Amino acid sequence: MASQAVGAAAPAASTTAPAAGGTAAPAAVLTGRQVYDEMQDLLGRCSSSTTKKLIRNYTRRIAMSQRQYVVATDLFPLPALRVYSLYNLGRHADLTIEEQTRYFSAQRGGAQGDYHDGMPEKIKNVVQCLHQYPASKRAVLTIPNTSFPDHTHDADAKCLRELHFYLDAETNANTNANSSSTTTTPQFRLNATVWMRAQAAEIFPKNIHFIGALMTTIATALTAQPPPHPNQNTSKEEEEEAADHHKRDAEEDTTTNTDATTTTNAPTSTNEKHGGTMVVNVGELFYLATTLVSVRDD
Repeated sequence: MASQAVGAAAPAASTTAPAAGGTAAPAAVLTGRQVYDEMQDLLGRCSSSTTKKLIRNYTRRIAMSQRQYVVATDLFPLPALRVYSLYNLGRHADLTIEEQTRYFSAQRGGAQGDYHDGMPEKIKNVVQCLHQYPASKRAVLTIPNTSFPDHTHDADAKCLRELHFYLDAETNANTNANSSSTTTTPQFRLNATVWMRAQAAEIFPKNIHFIGALMTTIATALTAQPPPHPNQNTSKEEEEEAADHHKRDAEEDTTTNTDATTTTNAPTSTNEKHGGTMVVNVGELFYLATTLVSVRDD
């Protein structure tokens, strides 16, 4: 891999045919550890003639299944990763005061890495969306809770900005050994795209662990059962309007994509609600960091 200059974009990885869902992406799918090591290597080879080492628009595809997102380091040992992820998921009841006191520190991210505000409700919204409309493009989780950030406030400058979740269909036919019938349970891979305003390589283990825990939480909830809608007072008219919006989104997809050579694994029942059993496995993450630096500064 070529040496990386300060301020330049990340090296262009080779691309392949459109990935799941028809998205062109770098060919290699790396583990969290491989991405972390690559970050360190690229930043280490930046020009030493300047005081800051940074890379613009760093992108990678990261395998998120089977806890391939776990990257333990001296700054983030496994217990610290667990504590931060539970906190940012809004699962404060699962943490002790002693754990928070021991592992929370400004060096590990501070207010810029605090994502917990409203997180349980945000997760419910994503689960509700994908359960009812598996092909939806509206399963979006936004981290900042203000539309008018103050650049002087760390709490308004969240490093992680937004996550887009999407289901790519898989077919799994389960045959009953005692009969000649074959029943098919809808199977999906939960994939996601994340946008980072900035990523300090030393903080990457915490962020990728949280995203992995978040994807696992959503996939588990989708597989288990449909959760209640965040707004229990949603009327029939509002539900019908939401269904109509999703239907129009799906129709736009079919009218704009006329290339017969382009294949996609997107769910086919795009115009209907899904109310039955589904199996969802964690897939991969498309990761974009506008600015990659070695250590946290701003």
